[in-house]
Amino acid sequence: MIAAHHLKDLRLKNNYTQEHLAINLGISQKSYSNIENGTKKITLDLVYEIAKFYEMDSIELLSVLFDATPKIINEIKSEKPGKDEMEIHHGINDKLQLELIKSLNSRIDDLQKIIKMKDEELNRLR
Repeated sequence: MIAAHHLKDLRLKNNYTQEHLAINLGISQKSYSNIENGTKKITLDLVYEIAKFYEMDSIELLSVLFDATPKIINEIKSEKPGKDEMEIHHGINDKLQLELIKSLNSRIDDLQKIIKMKDEELNRLR
């Protein structure tokens, strides 16, 4: 689950206002506020744009948003003790990509179920 409050932490850490980010992302301040407080879902396109704004890798931003890094670092270190920082970084990216793929596949499954239900509903109405 995305921990959207981390977007606020990141924004404040960099001394930006919601309005400044919203303008740079091409959305309204209200939309950005809703994303930060978790009442509006963030799209992958927006994750990419936010990462670009902060000059971060999208995977790095996702690791922050998913609160995944500490857990994944511990998993990687326990798999093979003595890994250097570069190996850990690559391991984090690999694991985060897998987590993202799982999350996206789950979302695709949910959307396919919704489409099937809507198709069935349309067929009943015909």
